[in-house]
Amino acid sequence: MALLAVFLFTDGFDDHYRDRYLALRETAPQSLDTLESSLGLGPYTVAAVDYGAEEGLVSDTVSLTSFVSRSSDKENGAYAGWYLDYPLSAVPLVGRVWYPVEAENCPVLFIAHGNHEITVDSYLGYDYLGEYLASHGYVVVSTDHNACNLLYNENDGRAVLLLEHIGQVLQYNETAGNPLAGKIDPDNIAIGGHSRGGEMAATAYLFNQYDRYPENGSVTFDYHYSIRSVIAIAPTVNQYKPADHSVQIEDVNYLLLHGSNDRDVTSFMGMAQYENVTFSGEGDYLKTALYIAGANHGQFNTLWGDWDQSAPFAALLNTESLLSAGDQQAVARIFIKVFLDVTLRGDDSCRQLLTDWDSCAAQLPPTVYYQCYETSDFSLVADFEEDSDLETLSLAGAAVETEGLSLWTEELVDFANASSYGTHALRITTSSLGSRYAISLPEAVDLTGMAVSFDAMDVDEEAVEEGDYRLTDLQVVLTDAAGRTAAAQVSSDDLIYPGLPVRYDKLDYVFGSCTVKTAFETVTLPLNAFAAEEGFDESQVVSVTFAFDQHRELMLDNIGFTSP
Repeated sequence: MALLAVFLFTDGFDDHYRDRYLALRETAPQSLDTLESSLGLGPYTVAAVDYGAEEGLVSDTVSLTSFVSRSSDKENGAYAGWYLDYPLSAVPLVGRVWYPVEAENCPVLFIAHGNHEITVDSYLGYDYLGEYLASHGYVVVSTDHNACNLLYNENDGRAVLLLEHIGQVLQYNETAGNPLAGKIDPDNIAIGGHSRGGEMAATAYLFNQYDRYPENGSVTFDYHYSIRSVIAIAPTVNQYKPADHSVQIEDVNYLLLHGSNDRDVTSFMGMAQYENVTFSGEGDYLKTALYIAGANHGQFNTLWGDWDQSAPFAALLNTESLLSAGDQQAVARIFIKVFLDVTLRGDDSCRQLLTDWDSCAAQLPPTVYYQCYETSDFSLVADFEEDSDLETLSLAGAAVETEGLSLWTEELVDFANASSYGTHALRITTSSLGSRYAISLPEAVDLTGMAVSFDAMDVDEEAVEEGDYRLTDLQVVLTDAAGRTAAAQVSSDDLIYPGLPVRYDKLDYVFGSCTVKTAFETVTLPLNAFAAEEGFDESQVVSVTFAFDQHRELMLDNIGFTSP
């Protein structure tokens, strides 16, 4: 009984795998001088004001009856109607706003929570973000979405509700005598969300561009706010599909954060939305994704905590292996602030954090990060979506040649061991020294001042389960029109980690099991990182080869060229 009590009523165990992964690094963690000012509170005095609450600013109500129904789950719907004490035809707009006292015309972030108990005012759980960002000159609006919680098929309603909140707060901004008067730059808006709210943020961006509701054209929209950036924290995906299409958005900045120890949204499904953010090539845009070892679902909200499941299952959760709430929230604060600086203010002084976290590793909470990114100047060679022919690629006329591979195929990706979300990648298994995968370009490409970029993911789960932790080591070789080559080694400097041996539950330790969580990492190799033969002409590159000198099982995706 004593052992059972220890098992059920303690936090569990920590196998310290993150420490072992960090020890794979061959160089000391680096710092970025310009990031120092973002590590703590900023220079502004922070004030907060509520709206829609009993003692707050007066707000409107909005009808969600065209988008949400409490009859979709009669039991939960009846409970929600009783507890909230208002109908879906008159949902009050309730929120909290943090703002810098001394500043005006500030960029603004609207953020929404996800599905949680309606007895909790979840919108108050982003105070750590609101106070921090406001001290750095941002206005932050956290919006109450409890009207949509405990219901099904409601994510479109969440999106409409967020857009209505934007209209309400911008009205305060234009009202003389209001504490928010003149505080907000209406041309500089970011939206974000957590969990179902993270999925909703992309849908809200889509609806903001539409004039009609996809499910019923007789319902009209008239928003068209100047939303420039979207943030998704541990989002769900495809719970709502407009007219049965996945949400696809174009020419907008996108930040995705997710934790490997998320016991609610257990897979890195936000990568499906990341893949559905595309760029036309006009304008300067960035999308970036961060997978955080040891982060869970709830600690991104100060009211949700470290238990991602309710009783009695919470007693089985292994919370000892989690990042602390302080560290997890520090990661969110720093990355969100730098993302907003870059995309709303045009301040690129810390931009490399969003594309090379390792350059700032000494200033971040010590854990393992997997980072993907793409900029709007990216020139695609292969994303493996074009067809089932292994010898054709996205770039018309490109050809493939292989040697020494025991397996190469183009297959659907299951992000972090979950069902596939519709994106393909190249899967290869090397069988011998000298294995290679070579792409011949249809015509010579000028890579002067450019870089080779690709996403890589180690998928050797068996090695991880056996405790064989090692960084991916491969070589990228460029060949010019005259047959001369230049080569760059991808190893410890680029930190392509193996999968993470995550033990969600205490029973995983009892049975010696784990779930291997995998994620892509973007590698960008500037031309000056290549050791070239004499006379190599970087303006006449005709092929790109991935060469291996050890047994590897990995996936490659989004191969192309970009600015370094």
